[in-house]
Amino acid sequence: MNGFEQRLLECPSLPRLPVGARLLTELITLGEVDTAALVEVLEEDGELGGLVLGLLSARQSGVQLSSLAEAATVTGSASLSSTALAASLTRGLRESIGVTEMTDALWRSALMTALATRALAFEASSWDPGEAFLVGLLEKLGALLLYDQLPEYPRLAARFLSGDADLLELERQQLESDHGRIGVLALEKWGLAERLLAPLRAHFAIDRASAREADMTRGRILTAGAFYARSLAVEGFARETLSLERRIADLVRIPQTLAQRIAVELPWELRRTAAVLGIDCSRQSSYDELLEEARELEADPTARPVTALSAVTTPARSSSREWEDLIRDGQKALSTDPDTNHFDLVGFERILRAFFQRAAQLGRPLSLMLISVNDLKEIASSHGQRAAREVMQGLGERVVSLVRATDPKGDLSDVHLGVLAAGCSERDLPRLAERIRLAITHAPLPTCAGPVDCSVSIGMASASPDAASADPQALMSSAWSALDEAALCGGPVAIGV
Repeated sequence: MNGFEQRLLECPSLPRLPVGARLLTELITLGEVDTAALVEVLEEDGELGGLVLGLLSARQSGVQLSSLAEAATVTGSASLSSTALAASLTRGLRESIGVTEMTDALWRSALMTALATRALAFEASSWDPGEAFLVGLLEKLGALLLYDQLPEYPRLAARFLSGDADLLELERQQLESDHGRIGVLALEKWGLAERLLAPLRAHFAIDRASAREADMTRGRILTAGAFYARSLAVEGFARETLSLERRIADLVRIPQTLAQRIAVELPWELRRTAAVLGIDCSRQSSYDELLEEARELEADPTARPVTALSAVTTPARSSSREWEDLIRDGQKALSTDPDTNHFDLVGFERILRAFFQRAAQLGRPLSLMLISVNDLKEIASSHGQRAAREVMQGLGERVVSLVRATDPKGDLSDVHLGVLAAGCSERDLPRLAERIRLAITHAPLPTCAGPVDCSVSIGMASASPDAASADPQALMSSAWSALDEAALCGGPVAIGV
């Protein structure tokens, strides 16, 4: 494990193994599955039990199973336990990472891999199909964790999902690791059974020298499943792939006609399974997607909006240009710093009112962050006033790199920076604030006195489009109160209410 991987896996904000999945893992890894105990656990969690029944029914071509006991009889205890763990992991991780169009696209790719791997395992008769489904679903775990933790990762994922490049190659070029290693390391940390990890290691070429032949066979099945997923769910890739079925047949040693039949059936299975888990692409873009779209448009104003594409994708609603006229007019009419384009306090309050009105018209959320450097007086005392000013300048430069150009920034005082994030919901806001905090605390800021380590406090507030009683002043007051709370309580971030 290198330094990058260790820092990522030890990050406090990294999603942990969901509680339900932890209980199931302990139950399943004890040895022979106690079906009665497993059914009891699932019946106690009605939502999870419903997901398991739905997934198993989808596998039975939509025939609805009436109970978990019937599901265990029809599909077997091994399939029930693997499906239960898959459902619990999916539910928990979707809750902790959040649901966006891009995470849905990654989940669809994971589901396609899982379904293809299960079908191939069944035909090859060398792997339990339920377990193969679970391992296939975990193939994109590392990508989801990287998406959650790294602000630059959505750009890599967008290139992959548009068929522009191979995801592992992109990661190895621009990161110190890849999603395969991150996923396996996370699963090791979570304590999943070795029989689930071994095929993933073989698939991602991790420590192949010590792999058993059975694990290598399962790794090849998983590789074929991932190949299906990329060919069928990533835009344009199928056109670049010659004789998909022949390559799959050679890899897994099944008849080519069988490989072709699986390819035909997979998109329909994906629709059924995704519907059970609530994975679709009709949701409004999250702040991460809006940020990615804005960066693409900044690089190429003629580019089409970035959309996470798959076999069941519909176009996303684009809103990156909806705020441009406000920020442009505001910079013309109001006082801004010529070097940074930051508004002063008066200008920031006026642009806040304009953005608040536009957000209400569009039905979009609007969030506000107020950021202050902790111990700035001590920095000035130790390194001088010029160094303290350069710390604030460095703070502004770091923040600019993590938000959109159309997100107004304001120098509200000598020690406070304000950022408006249009389209950023209350659910997205803590993750954005945490990224900003980590960007400041994990690397010193350059000054005339040399690199200076510092930390920040962040006060956050969000206005929902359906909150009729909210107003711009209340949003600002809430953010100031949250900043005071963060500073007084020692917490790095706080959300105003």
